Amino acid sequence: MASRPRLFWDTSAIVAAIMSPRTESATRQLLRLGEASVVDHRLSSHVLSELEHVLGKRAPGAKADTALILDQAQFVVVPEADPGLAGECEAATRHRQDARVLAAAVQCAAEVLVTLDAQHLLGNPRIGAMDPAIEVVAPGEALGFCRQRLLDTADEA
Repeated sequence: MASRPRLFWDTSAIVAAIMSPRTESATRQLLRLGEASVVDHRLSSHVLSELEHVLGKRAPGAKADTALILDQAQFVVVPEADPGLAGECEAATRHRQDARVLAAAVQCAAEVLVTLDAQHLLGNPRIGAMDPAIEVVAPGEALGFCRQRLLDTADEA
């Protein structure tokens, strides 16, 4: 039987989930899959720090709600990645902060990195060449990935 899809979240995708007025957005649907224990959500302490910084500017009162949302969606905080791996990821992303995100995703064996970062992550062919096991996708594609995994798992049963 296939395991639950393991998704690592970039700050941009979490901010979109929290700030979106659309309850049926892909990010919100992904959060609900975590609440149902169907998806394994991951993020790093670096992403949490970035999230705090961004929300401090955009929605200062959202800190308690954000903690509740992450808890209900069953996010697991993973350790920072090995510096050597972060260096390899920096060569791929050419951006230190995004390299830290990618390295943590790779190190925790995430299948999917959920992001809205089109500048350094989405569509970056150097990432696939560095680690073909991880897909870097927007939330809608991540939702499609999860749906397909659930269908595949149901077919196996």
